[in-house]
Amino acid sequence: MTALLDVGWFALGGVAGLAHFHLLRWNTQLFIAGSAWRAVGMQVLRLAAISGVLILVALQGAWPLLFTALGVVIARFVVTRSTRPPRAISPDAEATSP
Repeated sequence: MTALLDVGWFALGGVAGLAHFHLLRWNTQLFIAGSAWRAVGMQVLRLAAISGVLILVALQGAWPLLFTALGVVIARFVVTRSTRPPRAISPDAEATSP
């Protein structure tokens, strides 16, 4: 039964982490687009949500917090590997374009 609970905590961390880091990417796009107030509001909600999850899990003990945090870290790795970095524009590209 303990192993099943550990997997549950890990899955909770993975889901929370995936949501957190996907919203971080969206939040960055809002800042770039100039929607600063929407971006700040979403930033506050995003941080409150992940903090709330981790605080509630911490009340269950150290091991659940460890497994949940591990899920968040692995979700970060998955999201950063699944997104492409923005293409760099070389200074020569504008000079050579027709």
